[in-house]
Amino acid sequence: MEKSPAFESGGAGLASTLDDYMKFAQMLMQGGSLNGVRVLSEKTTKYFTSPELMPVSQKVFSEWVGLDGYSYGNLMRVCKNPAQCGYLAMQDEYGWDGWLGVYFANLPNEKTTILMGMQKVDAGTFSMTRKIRNRIVSKL
Repeated sequence: MEKSPAFESGGAGLASTLDDYMKFAQMLMQGGSLNGVRVLSEKTTKYFTSPELMPVSQKVFSEWVGLDGYSYGNLMRVCKNPAQCGYLAMQDEYGWDGWLGVYFANLPNEKTTILMGMQKVDAGTFSMTRKIRNRIVSKL
């Protein structure tokens, strides 16, 4: 980046590449290791990818449009009930909807990662993202 971001957060100023994002997704899928190097402990990885919202917070989260069937873990959304989702979903999948452009989902039971990058606000809930995702998941 040529200048420091005005506000540093996951969706508003941090910069990386899709290759690095894929390495991050692979590291999570492999329980915290990447290419034989331990990056996070298995316990930390499980913590990040588990739904942990308290009931009062889950009630509020359940009102978010497009995330029926999901909870929110300690890092990202986690699918708790695929039957409630408005699109094809898998039990225990987790990921990030990428408000500013990067969408990713790890489907650990299927050993599959979906990673898409685009320059669009609400990229993860954009209809094209959902259609591509449904096509991929329907083939698993």
